[in-house]
Amino acid sequence: MLAWGITGAHAQSTDNSNDPTTQQFLKALEQRDTGDYLAEISALENILQSQPTLTRVHAELAVAYFQSLNFTAARAEAQKLLADPATPPAVRANLERLLTSIDRDSRTHLFTPYISLGYGHDTNVNVGPGADTIQIGGNAFSLAPGVPRQSDNYTQLNAGVSYRYLAPQQMQIMNRPASFLWQANASLYANEYSSLSKYSLEVATVSTGPSLVSAGRYRTSLNVQVDDISLGHQHIADYYGVNPNYTWIMGKAELALDASVQQRRFTGIANNGHDSNYQKVGLTYGRQLLDDRLTVQVGANTWKEDADLAGIGQ
Repeated sequence: MLAWGITGAHAQSTDNSNDPTTQQFLKALEQRDTGDYLAEISALENILQSQPTLTRVHAELAVAYFQSLNFTAARAEAQKLLADPATPPAVRANLERLLTSIDRDSRTHLFTPYISLGYGHDTNVNVGPGADTIQIGGNAFSLAPGVPRQSDNYTQLNAGVSYRYLAPQQMQIMNRPASFLWQANASLYANEYSSLSKYSLEVATVSTGPSLVSAGRYRTSLNVQVDDISLGHQHIADYYGVNPNYTWIMGKAELALDASVQQRRFTGIANNGHDSNYQKVGLTYGRQLLDDRLTVQVGANTWKEDADLAGIGQ
């Protein structure tokens, strides 16, 4: 969720809590908290029709445009205030930060690389005494039975690049503005053991798909993903999946429904019979508390996997 506010503006808009204009202004900010940005924008614009010199209202209108993903209007409103020599320094500084956010978020094409490295020690590399399988992505892979517990140091890498295309113009869906995006991601996860390399794991992932965002109302996406999985530096499986998601936004709360459908295809004699079809459906509820300093989430999911070999999957 976007969280933006302007402080330090002209006090004339909020000095008297009983003033009708102040009441309208405070009501508009309440509408922001509920995610109803269109109602907030309408309320702020109504105030400015009768009192066009209220700096605080102009500043919050720029924020409202930004949060509704109307970047063109947000930039115009912020630049208008910055061009006014009467704009207080504190507001000017906040507006400059807002413009930086607008410039970043409104790019038609946005590439974001990322990388993380880690080093650790695993006391139970090969699952444990008496166990002859290891679980990866909900699938069981055979190990040598009766192998005693082994430990080893490991290096972990997670690196990739994400891409986002944002359509320059918003669409109108059911009388509400919505932004169209296309997102893609390519990543590599590797967990490399120093001595026990046969347990090293590498997962290369490529995903892409469209998204639709109506600020303060919903987010929805349809993602296609391919995973290439190697164990012990040998290719063992390919996962082909489709992942739809729909998230309802209710002010400071969100309810997300997501699903996943995968074909899991394995290689090698040791994994004969592991080819499977996997389906999952999940529901998650999240809410921000303590002035957005704390997020609480609860959820549940159900899944089913039909493998070629009886006894594999649920």
